[in-house]
Amino acid sequence: KTSAFKALIVRYYAGIFGDVLAKPLGNFAQGIFSGLGKKFFVMGGAESHDKAYRKEHISWWKEEMPTIEEMWRGIDALNAYDWSVDYVISHCAPRSVQIKINKQLFDNDPLVSFLEAVRLDLDFKKWFFGHYHVDKQIGDRFRAIYNNIVAID
Repeated sequence: KTSAFKALIVRYYAGIFGDVLAKPLGNFAQGIFSGLGKKFFVMGGAESHDKAYRKEHISWWKEEMPTIEEMWRGIDALNAYDWSVDYVISHCAPRSVQIKINKQLFDNDPLVSFLEAVRLDLDFKKWFFGHYHVDKQIGDRFRAIYNNIVAID
């Protein structure tokens, strides 16, 4: 194929995944992580929608977006697990989900398009993401997390 964050009560996983949701900066964790008897696909990164009001290398960095190579590493990890995980944890949402949060505020960009392609091919139970500064359930499988802490199933 070419083409969240429910806070984990276990401190180890909260440390790994919390950074993906809270910080869109470079050196992304992407790949599959196993724990608590579950498999997690993790993909960090985001395009700052308000970078016109920020200063490069002070309040935004071009490295906030994952590179093509980082996205391919994510694809390689999904291939290794036959595109089946329990949970997805990302900073951004797939495009079709992002539109349900705010159609006017957030643009399409390479990362949300990549995540949309992943969404279409991936077998998963739930997808958790940050970035949008809201706590909102979207359908049965998508959850924007900002302040809430919810135990994983």
